Amino acid sequence: MIDDDLLLRFIDAFVGYGNVAAPYWFIGMEEGGDSSHASLMNRVTVWRDRGARAVEDLRDYHLATRLSAFLLPGARLQPTWKQLIRITLLAQGQPVTPQTMLAYQAHQLGRMGGETALFELYPLPATSLNHWPYASLSTLPMLRDRKTYRAALTDQRCRLLGELIDTHRPRVVIMYGATYRNLWARIAGPLQDIVAPAGIAIGLRGASRMLAIQHPGAWGATDAYFDAVGRYVHESCVRVPLPFPPT
Repeated sequence: MIDDDLLLRFIDAFVGYGNVAAPYWFIGMEEGGDSSHASLMNRVTVWRDRGARAVEDLRDYHLATRLSAFLLPGARLQPTWKQLIRITLLAQGQPVTPQTMLAYQAHQLGRMGGETALFELYPLPATSLNHWPYASLSTLPMLRDRKTYRAALTDQRCRLLGELIDTHRPRVVIMYGATYRNLWARIAGPLQDIVAPAGIAIGLRGASRMLAIQHPGAWGATDAYFDAVGRYVHESCVRVPLPFPPT
């Protein structure tokens, strides 16, 4: 079994990777990846030994945990990260090529001093929505099944992310996963669908433009769709004056 006190500290505190002062924030439902006993124990002990931060450096943390296959020479693009990178590069008017995306993935995505933050609504990783190993890894009552876990954490995590947005006022917050729109609205406030590009809902929370988009792994999600999201951010959130004071 995993040390429940340490695991609870991780659940209560850990938000994700990157720079809270970054202009571009991304929020997903939960981190993917191996959540076996050995992998999870490695994640939480490295997190503790590095200072138990709410926000980690993506590259440094993954190198420390040796969960770094996508950050090493010869790596391929990680399926979710690549679309977040595509959006970020296009938002800044930068070229999107396999080379620029791989370089961004290896050295810039989710860095503590960088221009992106990658946060998760729920803190524990899982390989899929049907995967729930934690009942056999912990005695914490909240982890007996996914439904109980979400019920215990949803209000707390939505409030935490909202408070972070209010404090740090990122220029744009992009929440991905269309099936979670009701959860994104709890963070963003009212969301309104826009005609072009289709498949984007927008809102405003204080000084931050809020976008809800498809998940990079969603059926039918294409590079062209994420190109359109990136160009929308560039045209509507970067180039033109916003209807609120800039951060």
